Amino acid sequence: MVEVLSHSMPRYSAMSQPTACVSLGPHAFARAISPVGFAYRPVRQMALVSAWLIAAGVSLLAVSDAATAQVTPRVDTLKAELLSQPPAIGQPGFIQPWGKHLLVSDWLGDPNLHVLDRATGELIVSFGRIGRGPGEFPNVLAGVQRPSHDTTAIWVYDARKMTRIEGPGGMGPDVTAIDLTAIPLVLRAAWMDSTTILGVTWEPPERRFVFFDGAGSVIRATSGVLLGHDGIPLSQRLEASAQFAFCMRPDGSRFALLYKRAARVQIYDRSARHLTDADVPYSIDATFRQADGEIRFVQEWITYQACWAGGDVLYALYSGDDYGTASGETLGGEEIHVFDWDSGRLMRRLYLDTRVFGVAVDEDSGWLYGGSLQDAGIYRFRFSSGGSEW
Repeated sequence: MVEVLSHSMPRYSAMSQPTACVSLGPHAFARAISPVGFAYRPVRQMALVSAWLIAAGVSLLAVSDAATAQVTPRVDTLKAELLSQPPAIGQPGFIQPWGKHLLVSDWLGDPNLHVLDRATGELIVSFGRIGRGPGEFPNVLAGVQRPSHDTTAIWVYDARKMTRIEGPGGMGPDVTAIDLTAIPLVLRAAWMDSTTILGVTWEPPERRFVFFDGAGSVIRATSGVLLGHDGIPLSQRLEASAQFAFCMRPDGSRFALLYKRAARVQIYDRSARHLTDADVPYSIDATFRQADGEIRFVQEWITYQACWAGGDVLYALYSGDDYGTASGETLGGEEIHVFDWDSGRLMRRLYLDTRVFGVAVDEDSGWLYGGSLQDAGIYRFRFSSGGSEW
């Protein structure tokens, strides 16, 4: 016998929502009631529905169970412009705006870092070969960051060390690198300020967040909030919580974990104290099933795939696909949720007309960038009026 042991209730009940705003966006969730819980099945809808309703003058309101009316976030549909296409990049990963350039990581490349002209998409230089020498990376890249205390450079994390890239021309033999292997299995890492690096691990749970100094020495470690409840075996909660995106607010006052197998976005302060969960529009918890006397985590849905940290808001790329039918080419998303860093409130929903895997935002110029796993192209989307044509 199989039982669903973890479930979540919708934020708004189907009975309380006006017809015009039920499940707006490309992924609606129909609720199927079973004797043991709730299961949610995504139903693909056209991303233009929300924009059409707005154009038609429909007031997009969501009514809570307490009958309190709340205005929905701003909704926009963004059109893609192709900036770069193969063979410049094999499989785009992380994207980082860098003045008049873009730094793009390549999951399949050797070298695995590329610098593009932001105006033309022209490939300027490639570097960062696979290896263990200076300027080389032994693992798949796990993050890129342009920290506020070192804005002329980009730091790259490869699950072993933080490497500083001084300029778009590449890396020399005297490149600065900070080894973070004092703690094993640091999955993600980013500068919090000029003296502190924050790392996120898989296990043990009491060492979920590790603070390092600028030399890679451990300052302290602390626990975090795992998916699942206390009745679920710890090993299964750890497995469910192992896949996530990680973003650090530029001023270091907040950071977020966005889970890839549950629609949950956790916001923490700089001491790694859990402040709140963001107001996500879809209710999808991690699934744990009991079979043959054991409770195990089951991967059912693909939720948040990537994130970008703005000064005031957090951009979260959402998928909503069925894990069992997804393929490498379909990974990514066409929907971005924009959350307020301080309150976790959903401020804006962006629907993209092209599926992307990674996402980057330049709020000054008003461009949003994404890489496609389907055609290996780099796309840009105009999401606000900015001061530059890059």
